[in-house]
Amino acid sequence: MRSVFHVAPIINHMSIFVTLVFGLAGEKPLIETSTGLVIGRKEIEEVVVKIGQYLRVVEGMIVRLECPVRGFPAPEVSWFLNDRLLKTSGRFLVDTRSNWLIVDPIQLQDTGQVSCTASNSAGSANASSFISVIGKDKY
Repeated sequence: MRSVFHVAPIINHMSIFVTLVFGLAGEKPLIETSTGLVIGRKEIEEVVVKIGQYLRVVEGMIVRLECPVRGFPAPEVSWFLNDRLLKTSGRFLVDTRSNWLIVDPIQLQDTGQVSCTASNSAGSANASSFISVIGKDKY
């Protein structure tokens, strides 16, 4: 007697599972934002905010911006300051594993719109914050 092994039903069940859970194209990135005003005082060395918040800080502080994102496949996050792509260099640290942007120290010329863009094969999403940097002598 001959044994017959059918692979097709297993593949069909697996593809149905993948389609139901993830969809054919994956899951478009979704950025979790927050709202409100965050004020960094000169007595505080560092301020941490989630993208979407308005930030007012004194120059010289350390600023950490979080861009919490989900999607499938895992989205890649890019950071921009006034529409200029930011890379890790000098005062800017772009942490691609945790999707954080760290500016150390923040300077007057960093005033403006900071945004993160999350992209994968299913699409992209964008969120932004406005940062207002105040001179040490003005605070």
